[in-house]
Amino acid sequence: MANNQVDLECGSTAHLAEREPFVAFSNNFFLYGIRMVVKKKSGIHDYGDLVGKTVATTVGTSDERLLRQLSLQEKLNLRIIAARDRAEAFAALKSDRAVPFVMDNPLLYGKIAQEGATSSEYTVTGSSLANETYACMLRKGDPVFKRIVDDVIINMQRSGESTKLYDTWFM
Repeated sequence: MANNQVDLECGSTAHLAEREPFVAFSNNFFLYGIRMVVKKKSGIHDYGDLVGKTVATTVGTSDERLLRQLSLQEKLNLRIIAARDRAEAFAALKSDRAVPFVMDNPLLYGKIAQEGATSSEYTVTGSSLANETYACMLRKGDPVFKRIVDDVIINMQRSGESTKLYDTWFM
């Protein structure tokens, strides 16, 4: 995006104020919380249960920043594995190298679903560290393109298309 190699990115991209000097964002289209997935047998229910524990998340995310802040503020003494991607972070949880994996809750549910027969061993828990929104990321300085993107999102929401997509992929 910064090198003008990509015009539009629509995925699990958080619309964060600190990114706005570098990129533009579409209208927000999904509100989510940052929570944790644990093995059900772990006994972990919220962040206070993590004192001195190893926690996995992905490098460079708002989740990582929030975990580091929480650890300092609440004196949790967390050891944070900043994995290169969600697969590596979830693998740390599966292999007991980390107790929870902290991430956007829809992404956590997606990782659990990929576990198939063993998905029942995991649960998403804990209060939300923050509530954020997803939006499409696009190049700055192109108001016509931004208007087109925003109009598509608005029309999908008004027509019910976005609800149908949500139901297909998340329900």
